[in-house]
Amino acid sequence: MNRQHLIDRINYISELFESKQELFDTSSIPEIKAKGTSKVEARLALQSHVHYGETILYINELFNDDGTIEQYRYGWEYKQTPQRRISKKERHITAFDKQEHPEPPHNDIKTDPYHHHHVPGEISKRKETNVQSLEDVITILSDYIFADIKYSEKDSF
Repeated sequence: MNRQHLIDRINYISELFESKQELFDTSSIPEIKAKGTSKVEARLALQSHVHYGETILYINELFNDDGTIEQYRYGWEYKQTPQRRISKKERHITAFDKQEHPEPPHNDIKTDPYHHHHVPGEISKRKETNVQSLEDVITILSDYIFADIKYSEKDSF
C-alpha cells in the first residue's frame, strides 16, 4: 500500500481538528497516527459536555490498497487518562462502524456493513444507520455538544 494515503488522511484529520475549535478541545494535543501500512487511529479531545464531562472522538480506519476506507469505527467515548484507566465497554457512549458481520447473530442489520452501536456501555448492541462518513459523525457530535444534549440509545441516525 502507498503510505501517502495514510499521510493524507492524518493531515485531513489534523485539519478537521484545528478547523472545528467549537467542537474539539484544541488546547489538548490530538493523538493521530498510522498503524502499520493500512490503518489510521486517532483520539481527538472534544469540548467538555455538561452530562459526560471530558470525552473524545475515537477514529479507527482501515484502508484498501487503493487508499479507500475499507472499514472504520468512529466512537464517542469518555476520555481515558493514565490516572483514570477505563475499559472499552465503560468508556463507550456511542459508535458508528463500517464492518461486515456476515455471521449470526450480527447479520440481522439491514444496513450492514454500516451500523450504529447505540447503547452506552454495551458495545455489542447494534442497529441500522444511514451514517457513512467521519463528516456525518462530526455533525452528529456537534449537535450533542453545542446544545448540551444527553445522548439516548433511542436516538437514530
